[in-house]
Amino acid sequence: MSIIQICSWKIKCCFLSLFLNVALFGLSTPLWAQGGGFAYVANWGSDNVSAYIINATTGALTPVLGSPFPAGSAPGSVTVDPTGQFAYVANTYSHNVSAYTINPATGALTPVADPPFPAGAYPAKVTVDPTGQFAYVANEVSANVSAYTINGTTGALTPVAGPPVPAGTGPSSVTVDPTGQFVYVANRDSNNVSAYRINGTTGALTPVADSPFPAGTTPYSVTVDPTGQFAYVTNCGPACGINPGNVSAYRINGTTGALTAVADFPAGSQPISVTVDPTGQFVYVANSRSSTVSAYTIDGTTGALAPVPGSPFPGGLVPHSVTVDSTGQFAYVANCGGAPGNCNAPGPPGNILAYTINPDTGALTQIAGPPFPAGTRPVSVTTTAGRPTLIHPVEPWTKSGFGFGDDWVVGDCFTKPICDPLSPRRFKHVGFDAQAGPGDPVVAAAAGSVKLVIPNGGSPFAGVVVLEHDLSGGRVTTVYWHVDPLVSQGTPVGQGEISATVAEISGAHLHFGFRSAPFDSNSNWGALPPTGTTGCIPCFSNPVPLPAFRNNWEDPQLLLFKP
Repeated sequence: MSIIQICSWKIKCCFLSLFLNVALFGLSTPLWAQGGGFAYVANWGSDNVSAYIINATTGALTPVLGSPFPAGSAPGSVTVDPTGQFAYVANTYSHNVSAYTINPATGALTPVADPPFPAGAYPAKVTVDPTGQFAYVANEVSANVSAYTINGTTGALTPVAGPPVPAGTGPSSVTVDPTGQFVYVANRDSNNVSAYRINGTTGALTPVADSPFPAGTTPYSVTVDPTGQFAYVTNCGPACGINPGNVSAYRINGTTGALTAVADFPAGSQPISVTVDPTGQFVYVANSRSSTVSAYTIDGTTGALAPVPGSPFPGGLVPHSVTVDSTGQFAYVANCGGAPGNCNAPGPPGNILAYTINPDTGALTQIAGPPFPAGTRPVSVTTTAGRPTLIHPVEPWTKSGFGFGDDWVVGDCFTKPICDPLSPRRFKHVGFDAQAGPGDPVVAAAAGSVKLVIPNGGSPFAGVVVLEHDLSGGRVTTVYWHVDPLVSQGTPVGQGEISATVAEISGAHLHFGFRSAPFDSNSNWGALPPTGTTGCIPCFSNPVPLPAFRNNWEDPQLLLFKP
């Protein structure tokens, strides 16, 4: 909004107070378009987590604003819950687990209200079950597994009743099968795999009969394919890092969780991480010492592995972790750096390599350009499912006037609002003013439903259109101000559909807002007490408190837009 518009229209406050009291309701229309989601990397040496936006077309990574985010001491593992709401990091030297909420629009991490949650001695890996109810941590030195329930609202962890369950010696990896019934732990120093049944109500673990099951020498990592039929374990082998390692394949008894060995398959030197793509066709292994990635096809009947043509594929220096995104299009490898087989040694810094996956063969092709920077000693990488991709409501996308979070303090017009002079406050701009001229088309940034239309009544403020969208990260709202609406309340709109034109007003432009939550009757303002930065303030003469800035409003400049 321009200063002229804001201060020349003396009844604007009362007009917006009517707008604030309009209740908007839910939307059942599913949304289609997905972006690439986010990637997260635990940086062992810099005690933080790097976050990236994944380009859904190319697989390239762009750092999230504010990245990297602080973690505990020596974060060795990062995982994301299946809803994409929460991230968890196992901090090896501080013996705890950091928990974060994930901003569904930007990918930024915010620590949950609680401090890091205690774990056992030297937690090596953390994972979340497919229901999102339970988290499990493999503790290397205390040789056990910590179990937690997850608060679905806050992401906070509560230890499951009872002590951590015993594992083998040096448990270095933990995973949950896709049915949510069984947990598997690779015990590096006792050369076996522990298996447990999950109590679906409490999250408690009970050892499976005949557990632990034999593995190869120095098993580092364990994973289960998406069908729940097969498990795979990387074995570093005798004189780990000197001789080639291998991958043990097992068939899983779907009733008991017991493992039956299939065979061992050759890998590179010091295979330290294993993952299966979401289609269940391919297995990928990061070979730390040989700086390669081995790729295999899975026999869907037996679980046996066969090398993909061209395997192994070049990796970076000391590849320590490999993962595949939820679409199965891209693979990511965290390269620890340092010296071959030893990322603690002096040497080049670590980074992230990205690959495209051939959907027919499983072959890897490194995407164009240099590796993506990370923190110091990146040792773990994971991704979230794709998120919605937006398009710009007007083109070109150029700032005109206020940006997100700018102060709206213009004399008495805003320090003392006209319709409530006894409640002084500061206002923050909760959208982005985009350059546009009268009559320019304004399109829907995403498919959804029209929830509110305020016609252009001839005032300098003009009209408003509010849309709601069901996106993969949850229900969101987009708002288009200073327009002549062309749509009707209650009707569906498609992405790119013209929903309004820019109104012919002084200082014409489009004000676009994005809120990563359903619209509510008090969400339209971004307001603060005159000297404060947080808290609630009176909503005009209404006793309902007005949420302070930023109340889930996001900076549109930080969203992922289609090119």
